[in-house]
This record gives sequence, C-alpha cells and structure tokens, in this order.
Amino acid sequence: MEIYFNKITIIGLGLIGGSIALSLKEKNKNIQITGIGRNEANLKKAKDKNIIDQYYLNPGDGVGDSDLIILATPVKTICSMISDIAPFVKKGAVITDVGSSKSSIINYVDKIKDKNFIFVGSHPMAGSEKKGVDNAAPNLFLNSICFVTKNKQTDPYFLNKIKELWIILGAAIIEISPEDHDNIVALTSHLPHILAVALVNMVYDQNKNNQQIKLGISSGFKDTTRIASGDPDMWKDICISNKTFILKKINDLRLELFKMETLIQMEDEEGLYKKFYNAKHCRDNL
Repeated sequence: MEIYFNKITIIGLGLIGGSIALSLKEKNKNIQITGIGRNEANLKKAKDKNIIDQYYLNPGDGVGDSDLIILATPVKTICSMISDIAPFVKKGAVITDVGSSKSSIINYVDKIKDKNFIFVGSHPMAGSEKKGVDNAAPNLFLNSICFVTKNKQTDPYFLNKIKELWIILGAAIIEISPEDHDNIVALTSHLPHILAVALVNMVYDQNKNNQQIKLGISSGFKDTTRIASGDPDMWKDICISNKTFILKKINDLRLELFKMETLIQMEDEEGLYKKFYNAKHCRDNL
C-alpha cells in the first residue's frame, strides 16, 4: 500500500503533528512535507531534524499546492483554521484533522458553502503526557486505533484514502459517525481523564490539612491517575468541544458511584463481590 498524497501540509508541529511527519518520512522520503505553526524556533528545529522540508508561519502561505492538509492544532482552533485556509487551498485538496471531538467540526464544515476542498475527520487514539516536536516518534501510531468519521457528506473515495494513510502509519481503523465517535470517546477517554483529575485534586485538597496523606500514595494511586499529567490546555478544550457527551457520561458515572455507595452502606457482600468480579473480568479481557 502506497501513500496516495505527494505534498502534505501539517498545521501544528507538536507531538501528534511531528509524529505524523516523522512516520510519513520513514515510509517515503520523497514525500514533501510542509510544516505550519506559530513558533518559528520550533519549526526550524523540525526542519533541521528533517521532520519537514519547509515551513511557514502564515497558514495561507503553506497550503496552496498541498494535496493533503492535516490539522494537528488544538481542537478549539480547528474550525477557525479551516476557515482561514479555505480561500488558499487548491481545488480538490483534502483536509483532515486529529481532533478528539468530531461532531462540532463536521457540522461546521458541512455548513460551508461552495467549498473547493474535501474534508474527512480523523482521530488517532495515540499520544503521551509529554508534548512537543521533541517528543515526536515515528512509531507513535503503531498498533493504535484511529477513528475516521463518515456522514452523508463524506466523499467515499477520499474516505478510503485517509483510512489507507492511517493504516500505513500503523493504526487500525474504526469507521464511525461523528456522533457515535463523540459518545464513545467521552466514555473511554474523556471521562477517565476527568476522573483522574478529580481524584488528584481531591487528594491534594485533603493533603493540605493532613500531610500524612501524601505518605500513603502508592503505585495504585499513581497508576490510576497517570493520565492527570496530560496537557491542561488540551483537556480544557476537549471538555468544552465535547460538552454534551461528557456531561452525560459524568451523570452515568454518578449513578454508578451511587450504586456502589448503596452496596457499601448496606454491607451487601454479595452485591459488592459481583461488582468487583465483573470489573476484574472485564478489565482482564481488554
């Protein structure tokens, strides 16, 4: 399977954007990759490391001859970035993104009249608590999952080309509607992060009045809350962009905690055992 696109522009040369560029260059050194970002020192570093071939600070200057534009910017900026570059992309160019929520972006794109580009939404489920192009890795997407979204407006030919791109980068593809995507990631990605943050903040607040609490932090707490070390700016944006589904999952979690609370209050050993057994069985089979 060969990479369909010859000239690719990546807007946002952080961990994800840099890793895409590195992986693409590893697969085909003849691909021309343009990087766009706000930090020239960061872009220059990427060029010096041969992660990209050229760079621009102004998005409109770097997309004109690109076959594919990948938006690896914070999710809150994706819609405005599409609007900014739309007048400069060539007819028939493909735009995809790596945003962790999809409905708001797809709805925005579908409302653009007389657009000359093709949009296919993507979301690679890969990353790290570390960020920046310095931490980019060509194997970041290996054995990961990548959601590729489809609705009635999605071009089927280029849907397949974007799926092929992520497969080449090492990901397994889940083709899904934007709404189903947002519902799933709210449950499996966004809610766990919010839960970890809430737990860390609760322990921190209680530790201020009882310094011995910190002494009781073990590997279990550290394993459970590892993801709380993620980028605060990114997660703030995710919570707002996927607000509807996240709030529903928080309410679902509240109900599940209430069930556990009731079983503990009643000292229901059988009920508690079933809850813990079911969780262990499900977790062991992931």
